[in-house]
Order: sequence, then structure tokens, then C-alpha cells
Amino acid sequence: KGFPAVKRAMDARSEKIRADLDAADSAKADAMRTKSEYEAQLAEAKTAAAAIIDEARGQADQLRQDLQARAEADIAEQRARAAADIDSSRRQAIDDLASEVAAIAVGAAERVVGASLDADVHRSLIDGYIDEVAGAGSNGDGS
Repeated sequence: KGFPAVKRAMDARSEKIRADLDAADSAKADAMRTKSEYEAQLAEAKTAAAAIIDEARGQADQLRQDLQARAEADIAEQRARAAADIDSSRRQAIDDLASEVAAIAVGAAERVVGASLDADVHRSLIDGYIDEVAGAGSNGDGS
């Protein structure tokens, strides 16, 4: 009489343990699946982060190269402008000096001759002389 009740209790207990073990196995399988999904997502995130970092580095390098090229172009432009300004100033100084020399020469010639000479003729003579002197100075012999 008492044994069937004990047997039922033992069977119920065994069934409960088996159900708990099945639930634990199922939970373990779910945990492993979740862990695998997490690891896959983590690997994907790391790959995406590495790609973003590589792209940012590439963009930064390109920006640096663009800025350097722009700076070099600006420097070259400023140098060219400065050289043109210097050349223009040099030419203006030479023209101004030639005009002053011509005016002084006309004044000196007028005093020497004692009469007022035609300024156009003197200017032509002086310009010819200046060109002759300038040509002699640039003949390449170093004088």
C-alpha cells in the first residue's frame, strides 16, 4: 500500500529533476547561442570600428596633403608676386634715375653752352648715351 505512493513520489521527483535538467540544458544552449551572437556582433563592431578609423585616417591624410599643397601654392604665388613687385620697382627706379640723369645732363649742357637747348634733342642724345652705356655694361665681360 505504501510503496505505490513512494514510487509515485519518486517518479514525480525523477520527472521534476529530468525537467529541470532539460530546462538547464535548454538555458545553457540559449546562453551559448546568445554568447555566439554577441561574439559575432562584437567582431562585426570591431571590424566596423577599424574601417571607420582607417577611413578617418585616410581623410585626415588627404586633408593634410590638400592643406600642404594649398600652402605650397600660396607660397609660390606670393614669391612670384614679390618677384614681380621687385622687378617692377627696379624698372621704375631705373626709369626714374634715367629721367633724373637726363634732367641733370640737360641742365649741365645748358650751363656749358650758355644757351637753352632743345629738350627733345637733348633727351634723344642722352637716351642714346644711356642705352650705349647700359649695353656696354651688360656685354658679359663682367664690367
